[in-house]
Amino acid sequence: MKRLLVPIVALLGVMLMTPLLAEPTRDALVEAWEAHMGSLPGTVEFEASGDETWRIKDENLPYEGNLELVGVVVRPAEELSDFSDFTHTGIVEFRLTELPEGRTESQSYYYWLSDRQMMYYDGNRGEWLNTAEYRDSFDDMYDVPGSWGLLSFMLNYGIWIVLFALFIWIFTGLNKQNKKARTLMDDGADINRLARENLERSAKLQDELLESARKSQDLNTQGNELLREILAELKKGR
Repeated sequence: MKRLLVPIVALLGVMLMTPLLAEPTRDALVEAWEAHMGSLPGTVEFEASGDETWRIKDENLPYEGNLELVGVVVRPAEELSDFSDFTHTGIVEFRLTELPEGRTESQSYYYWLSDRQMMYYDGNRGEWLNTAEYRDSFDDMYDVPGSWGLLSFMLNYGIWIVLFALFIWIFTGLNKQNKKARTLMDDGADINRLARENLERSAKLQDELLESARKSQDLNTQGNELLREILAELKKGR
């Protein structure tokens, strides 16, 4: 019975914690973005003044007037989720209704926007993080020794390690094949040399046999001639 209680309690804990985590929805994104905008050092005032409209006073831009949402986009971030807990990115587009049009084209305005539009959803924490928090989380992740340090090293140098290992493997395989080919060539050369030597010996033996046959024939001829001479002398003696 106790064994069954442990997974049941764990499941209930997960079910109770799940509602507390913010979902990567548009409303959750806008809420996190609103809190972020109000917490920035240059923000003197940031209060809702209507439907998706805020009153803002910012010393860094500087600007004092209305801010109106133009569009909010939430999309999956598969390129991040493969090696981190970030599953979604969010973009909050807005316009400062009382900012002169010429100032929206300045470099300082784009720099000011860079920390105020992008948000990143941490699926493990269930929170939307701003750009600074997102960068800090990656810095902390890569500073951790062990598996994350190894992952960082592999992400930076893994492809070169794989290519180097592949080169070594190919070079070693080719070297072995070359050694085998040289061994076969050497064996073939030895076989050819032995075959030539055997042919030479065979030719020499044939020459010796022919010479012996010629000598034997000469002896037979001389013997026959001698026999004829003896017979002739015998006939004369009669």
